[in-house]
Amino acid sequence: DNPFRQRIAQVFSQAGDGHMTLDDFLDMFSVMSEMAPRDLKAYYAFKIYDFNDDDYICAWDLEQTVTKLTRGELSAEEVSLVCEKVLDEADGDHDGRLSLEDFQNMILRAPDFLRCCRRRPFPCAKGALVQTAHSRHFCWFLCGFICDLGKLSISLGSVLASVKGG
Repeated sequence: DNPFRQRIAQVFSQAGDGHMTLDDFLDMFSVMSEMAPRDLKAYYAFKIYDFNDDDYICAWDLEQTVTKLTRGELSAEEVSLVCEKVLDEADGDHDGRLSLEDFQNMILRAPDFLRCCRRRPFPCAKGALVQTAHSRHFCWFLCGFICDLGKLSISLGSVLASVKGG
């Protein structure tokens, strides 16, 4: 089960409420396609991580993301450490949050981005994620987890369940 399924449905639904029309559903799968351009995937990954919809990924958004990725296995201190590492590496203008430009620059610095997106991400086990937070690869992992939505843990069934309100 994808921990982002409800958020994905919200982002792709025209009204932002998670209730998707057929057109919304087709748009979502177009973005998930291997043929979709990296910039388009990055844009939607950014929107999915921007939980408060303010056009920035702030520390709170990162906390939500990390908590979902780890399914709540990290302590508050560990979540904070991971978020701090991501902001330290990716916040190009040092304003304490990631703009879409910061996010896209982070992806551009990851030469294996498209290739690594097609693989299963690092395990979300507590120790592995915290250890990974100490390396430059964590930011790549964070983008890669969502940017190839069709290849990772999302399934047609989980999206349909969200669309139906399940």
